[in-house]
Amino acid sequence: MRRWAGSLLVLAVCSACSGTSGDDDPADAGPEPDGSTRDGGVLEGDFGVEVGTGLVAFETVDGDDVLDLIQGPQSAGRYGGYHIWMAVRLVDIEPIDVDIITLSIETSTTVEAMVMRRPAGLPFEPCDDGQCAAGFAPRLDDCCRVSEQPVTLKAFVIAKNRRMVSASVEAKAGACLDAEAPVCD
Repeated sequence: MRRWAGSLLVLAVCSACSGTSGDDDPADAGPEPDGSTRDGGVLEGDFGVEVGTGLVAFETVDGDDVLDLIQGPQSAGRYGGYHIWMAVRLVDIEPIDVDIITLSIETSTTVEAMVMRRPAGLPFEPCDDGQCAAGFAPRLDDCCRVSEQPVTLKAFVIAKNRRMVSASVEAKAGACLDAEAPVCD
């Protein structure tokens, strides 16, 4: 139920902020007055986002990387607050110009964890070609569903001017361990 609610929330945010009525015809795609283009109802333009990992600093993720599953303070077995540290890099946009950032961890079939944040008060700092923030911890409902499996880290950014961008990167989740012992059957 929670996964459906999260997915519906993302769809609602996307629909509300896209500025489209849902009846966009691909024939209508083309340049906007500012030179950006509209593709599939999402206005693409002059800024970008990169999703990565990191507790205190942005780290680029490579498709061959194995991302640690971190046991949070809840510490209650496979359902006890595991997460993968996530980070985001904004390119050609200042955090003050961003309305909302959504980060998710997905498998091939399911959104396993999601976090939505407004950038006000987040620890953005200058980094290579942009502004970076780290330490996002979307909590997994069940770490065994991602343990040692391919995962996709995704970032979706909505700017205050209603422009949207997204990014994703493939990686592999590490093993779900509790005090160095395997948790999953």
